[in-house]
Amino acid sequence: MDKKGIATYLVITIALSFAVQWVVLSLPKLSLLHLLLFAIPAIAAWAAGRISPGSETISGILWPVPIVRALRISCAIYLFFAVVFLAGVIAGFTKPDWSIGELLARLPAYNDIRVPEHVKPVLPLAFLLLSFIIMFVIAPTVYAVLLLGVAYGWCGYLLPRLMPLGRWTAYGLAGLAAGISTLPLSLRGGAGAAHAFQWLAYAVAVSAMVGEVWRRSENLGLTAVCAGCVYCHATQLWNALFPANATVFPWGGTTGILFTLAWAIVALAPDEVFGPLESSRTSPAVPINEADAAG
Repeated sequence: MDKKGIATYLVITIALSFAVQWVVLSLPKLSLLHLLLFAIPAIAAWAAGRISPGSETISGILWPVPIVRALRISCAIYLFFAVVFLAGVIAGFTKPDWSIGELLARLPAYNDIRVPEHVKPVLPLAFLLLSFIIMFVIAPTVYAVLLLGVAYGWCGYLLPRLMPLGRWTAYGLAGLAAGISTLPLSLRGGAGAAHAFQWLAYAVAVSAMVGEVWRRSENLGLTAVCAGCVYCHATQLWNALFPANATVFPWGGTTGILFTLAWAIVALAPDEVFGPLESSRTSPAVPINEADAAG
């Protein structure tokens, strides 16, 4: 195991991530700097490869991305968000705000829209429909490109070096490290230890799901599509439709227990959810130890 490469990658990733988040939290006007967090894993992988020269190899290809498999992943994740939120509504853990009042209140231009009075009540639903269509397009494209650095660093560099421990242990350790690296922003607003544990459990579940896509497909581009779809849906319109003040902690919300369980289930049965992910290449790029092969 390349302990030097692993340690270098983790130290650089966590240190730089904490530094960026400290700036963002201290200077809200520089909030766009949080986008640097998506590039840090790739920077750390590059630096670790220089410091530990024997570990420069990145596992998986970035391009081309298999379009059909990418579309299946995008549709499946979209459907999972709808199903999990529906389950949350039925269980009483959340309820929708069809007026998306919290979101529209942050859009000053909305109040300036001049339409007949009988039309204005329909505008939130029209906005919702248009936004969901836009999310379907940008999640596997724009957000996938945004998450390429994340896929490159965590899956292309770190996971192969943790695989000798067994793939589930590797996913767990990578998820914990990724969760820790983003704790400051995740806990902004005074969230306590319970929220921290919830976030770390969620990060492990997502790590396992995305890791299985990477391991089976050997395609970092497809892995970025999966990560981009999850990130887009978890941070955009669903949060406006199901606001935090109408959500029961720790069950509801896009990082709550329901979604943690959902992504863990997908990690256990990715082919059943996403369809076959295996690469057409004859020799696997990702080693699996005997214990994993038997499991």
